[in-house]
Amino acid sequence: MNLDRRWADLAFGGWVLTGIYTFQTGQPINWVNGSTTTPGDYIYNGGNVDVNPRDVASPTATAFNTTLFNTVAAQQLQYHIRTFDTTFANLRQDGINNFDTSLLKRFNFTEGAYFQLRLEAFNVVNHPTFSAPNAQATNASFGIITAQSNRPRTIQIGARFVF
Repeated sequence: MNLDRRWADLAFGGWVLTGIYTFQTGQPINWVNGSTTTPGDYIYNGGNVDVNPRDVASPTATAFNTTLFNTVAAQQLQYHIRTFDTTFANLRQDGINNFDTSLLKRFNFTEGAYFQLRLEAFNVVNHPTFSAPNAQATNASFGIITAQSNRPRTIQIGARFVF
């Protein structure tokens, strides 16, 4: 192999690019209205709840219509037959839409010794996934999405020498 071809192979040959794309619908919102051991109940006035799991336009924007519920703490019911389901198939938190990738190159020195260089990026497109809205009727944040449930874009570089 001539010297020019060896340098070209060293610089441009043998790169490996991998990627993982994940798309998943969000988990159902868990309507427990307090402790999971004594869930209480919601005083639900009726109407279409319609959750928007990405409604974070302002700190007070609610992901669903909170006026459909009685939110006064003194008027909440403690012991009766529950009438509001704990989950609904169509009321879900934000889903996962994520792309991870890696680029690696192996530089061979001898048959058994090599140097490996890796560049890995997680959540490449920096797509946020939001947590479920607060579902406790007497909480001041009822209906508000207060957190992001995934990590922002992360890039790491690694190197390894094998001999």
